[in-house]
Amino acid sequence: SLAPKTALLVQLHPVTGAVQGEQEVEAGLLQVGDVVRVVPGTAVPVDGEVVAGSSHVNEAMITGEALPVTKGPGATVIGGTVNGPGMLMVRATRVGSETTLSSIARLVAESQASKAPVQAVADRIASYFVPVVVLIALCVGALWAVLAYEVLPPSALPPATPPYLLALLHAISVLVIACPCA
Repeated sequence: SLAPKTALLVQLHPVTGAVQGEQEVEAGLLQVGDVVRVVPGTAVPVDGEVVAGSSHVNEAMITGEALPVTKGPGATVIGGTVNGPGMLMVRATRVGSETTLSSIARLVAESQASKAPVQAVADRIASYFVPVVVLIALCVGALWAVLAYEVLPPSALPPATPPYLLALLHAISVLVIACPCA
């Protein structure tokens, strides 16, 4: 997983909002509404809203943006992205399997596990098409072999081309034209 395994959970005073303490906990134990401290250079453990601090967050793994994005109070952060030089206090809005990163991972796994309906149709067509094309190519090769050895005079063949090579050339031509991947 790209998300951090632990987080610094912050206990805030209910009236003043002052930090009363902090402890390192497993990221899976965090709940919506918890406030976590994200120190410089670490990954953000949850999707959330910045409540204090400012920094630049590298969101390239999610958005593809090459430059870090400036984050301050009120800004949203995405779990798994990497905090830059500043310290952030983030209130969790989505945790665990509900985070953006978990949703992306789940969608990728689902798409890899299933076939699109059009892919199933293409596989069914290919299961008939390829053997038929190979059979036609073999027939064309055999027909040209018979023509080159038995019917056509040697003067009708290209110079310095043995009859079996002419038959093989025509069979391969059928394969390449019908199945360019061959």
